[in-house]
Amino acid sequence: MMTRQKTKWRPGVAPAANWEGLGPVAAGGSVFDLAVLQAPRFVHVWAATSCGVFRHRGRGVWEQHLSGLTTPLISSLHVAVGGMLLAGGMNGELFRSLDGGNTFERATQLHAADLAPVTCITSSYRFDRDGTALAGTEGGGVWRTEDGGKRWLPANFGLVDQSVQALVCAPDWSKQEVVLAGTAEGLFRSTNGGRAWREVDWPFSDMAISALAVVPEQQGDAVFYAGTEEGHVHCSLDGGRAWTRVGSPSESSPVNALYVLPGTEGKGLLAGTTEGIFLSEDGGAHWRLVCAEVGAVLSLAGTQEMVVAGSYDSGVWQSEDGGRTWQSISQGLAARGLARLLTGSESFFVLGPNEGLWRSRDYGRSWEKVESLNPHLPLSTFAVTGSGENEVILVSSVMSGLLRSTDGAATWQVVHEGSDVLALLVAPAGAGDQRAWAATATGELLVSHDLGRTWSTLSTDTEGERALLLAASPHIAEDHTLFLGTTADVGWRKQPTVHIWRSSDEGRSWR
Repeated sequence: MMTRQKTKWRPGVAPAANWEGLGPVAAGGSVFDLAVLQAPRFVHVWAATSCGVFRHRGRGVWEQHLSGLTTPLISSLHVAVGGMLLAGGMNGELFRSLDGGNTFERATQLHAADLAPVTCITSSYRFDRDGTALAGTEGGGVWRTEDGGKRWLPANFGLVDQSVQALVCAPDWSKQEVVLAGTAEGLFRSTNGGRAWREVDWPFSDMAISALAVVPEQQGDAVFYAGTEEGHVHCSLDGGRAWTRVGSPSESSPVNALYVLPGTEGKGLLAGTTEGIFLSEDGGAHWRLVCAEVGAVLSLAGTQEMVVAGSYDSGVWQSEDGGRTWQSISQGLAARGLARLLTGSESFFVLGPNEGLWRSRDYGRSWEKVESLNPHLPLSTFAVTGSGENEVILVSSVMSGLLRSTDGAATWQVVHEGSDVLALLVAPAGAGDQRAWAATATGELLVSHDLGRTWSTLSTDTEGERALLLAASPHIAEDHTLFLGTTADVGWRKQPTVHIWRSSDEGRSWR
């Protein structure tokens, strides 16, 4: 039992002053986008994660920044000319920061019937003068601002496909304000800064454009590169009008990100794929794998001095030699989607769907991953009861069903298949009570009378509802009361409604 306590909380005292930071459980995590700014003293790097925005300066560690964000689920970042940081959330909201990411302010999005997840952000190369930026979304098309990110308006005239996966601005807007938008069904081009769009004649079978990049030094007609979900790279030498296929980093991996190395006249390219980072030094004709350890790469960004890559699960990696060699810089980056925490008499446990189950035996100061669950990822929820030889761990796996371990998580037994269990509860009444309950994604309630060895259906009163959490009254032995939180699956376009259900007969009936 944990007995160490630094201070007691007192009403009126800020809780932050009475909390001790523990962890992180594990460094790294998934980084959806990166933004980089060269400052006089060092390079600033910002990372978009499901745990907010993280900032890295020079050779220091990562710092988390959440102030002003209405959601921690940040999917896109961009540094505009002049240093303003723009951010987009998975909930569709847009933000800007005027102080290097220390604080954010939410933008006004006019005429917004439905907000869609923000997938990408780009800005004019003269943003410090015209304040123009564009944000692409998954299903909501393009948003546009002309006042430095304060207010945004939809800009979808001519944009037939509104699942926008990539955006890029030409560096020279002196004659035409060229912007490209890559979508799931092709490429679109604007010559007036994103106010109106026209589909580009794309003579290739790989229509889904997943990445775009531009040669930053090019004046006049911009030189663009486009990567596709089928793994090919295409090039345009005339500002995005006509395209040729130049090569393929990997025949079996989509191109998730492209980056043109500064000072190479467009010949030096990096491609982020699910197999790692590939480098081309001849404009995309030939590629070689330079870093497989990073795993799947989601984003690339850089300056004259360095390039950074954001990965799925393994944090941020850095290269200081033009992409030839890479090293992890994820110290202090705690961007893992840990969704549930349980404390027992001897251990702490945390679980994330793709992070797995982690255990601490020293009250959260150090953590070890339960590697035996790796074949069963992703996970939904878990429950723990007992300790030592009497410890029982129940885990719900999306792929394998309900799992049970009685040997300290060394091995697992599948005890129930066919139900997507999202909430688990073990009776809190004491060592003699062996009841457990499980609620599913379809509203079915299961019960076990032997600590999870066997299960049977107890109730379908909440059928059609998606389970969120199960809880028991602290006096369940006397009042027989359980609580169940559910929601209806309405999709990301609508705000879900949470329902609280109560049972006074240990789960047999609900209202």
